[in-house]
Amino acid sequence: MRAWGIALGALGALRGDDALSRQALEKLRRATELRPDYAQAFSSWGRELAVLAAKKTSVEHWAQAIEKLQRAADLAPGDVRTLTVLGTALAGLGDLKRNASLYGQAVEKFRLATEIAPDFLDALEAWGMVLIGWSQLSPSPELEKEIERVFALRFGSCMKQRE
Repeated sequence: MRAWGIALGALGALRGDDALSRQALEKLRRATELRPDYAQAFSSWGRELAVLAAKKTSVEHWAQAIEKLQRAADLAPGDVRTLTVLGTALAGLGDLKRNASLYGQAVEKFRLATEIAPDFLDALEAWGMVLIGWSQLSPSPELEKEIERVFALRFGSCMKQRE
């Protein structure tokens, strides 16, 4: 069920077909109904909702994405991909609502992901970008320093992976 939902979501995104995206959401919802402890199904459902939220700039979809991703993170606390997408969803909602607190929550998810996997480039990159968005909302010298530190970590990780 989850694989079918992921495939439908990818096809819907590729074709710009909302009907396929809705079918994907339904398959992923059904997968979590069949297995309420299936962290990856909740993560995939949350990711699909986040894609929809970004496309439609919808507070409701961001909130739903965060709910599903938080459930996935609760079920599988060490899943760095889920933590990264959760951070991105929190930042997406923070962007839409112009809410610094949501940016702060997003940053905490990226910090946790990089504590678990220090060289996980997706988390480092998202963390840096969210800090930039946050600094535009609430400029501060502390945020500027953290942006520099995170991009230095990201650059260092990138160099390690090339070696």
